Amino acid sequence: MFPEGQWVALADDRMVGMSAGFLYTFDFDQPHHTFDEIIDYGFFTRHDPHGQHFYGADVSVHPDYRGRGIARRLYDARKELVRRQGLRGIVTAGMIPGFAHYKSVMDAETYVARVIAGEIFDPTLSVQLRQGFHVRGLLPNYLPDTGTDGWSVLIEWVPSQP
Repeated sequence: MFPEGQWVALADDRMVGMSAGFLYTFDFDQPHHTFDEIIDYGFFTRHDPHGQHFYGADVSVHPDYRGRGIARRLYDARKELVRRQGLRGIVTAGMIPGFAHYKSVMDAETYVARVIAGEIFDPTLSVQLRQGFHVRGLLPNYLPDTGTDGWSVLIEWVPSQP
């Protein structure tokens, strides 16, 4: 829809997937933020046409269409934008929904370390790691979610050099 970061996936005339984000220069020295803060409570006013990163706010696929590669194509559209515009990379906060099953026996830091090591599969973070993202840190209170106690993982994808 908007080449700077808004894409939709269509099945005939039905929207079955979407990706939203904006250009922004992310400061890794001041990484803490919440979802509401970064998207300015849904208004995306942080979009900077001269930003050096693409901040991925959301990727969503209708449940009837999951497992068909739609999310991968939406991530690929983000990567193509980064390459085409010569940006530093993609920054986003990866949710860790699998943590809900482990939070009574380990803290978020241990959980993420075990996901990175491949000992635990997380439905979101593991997939993002396979997409070439790497973990830059943990974000407490990123999104009100009782399953994850608000934890999210700050992740980054950097294009490979030719």
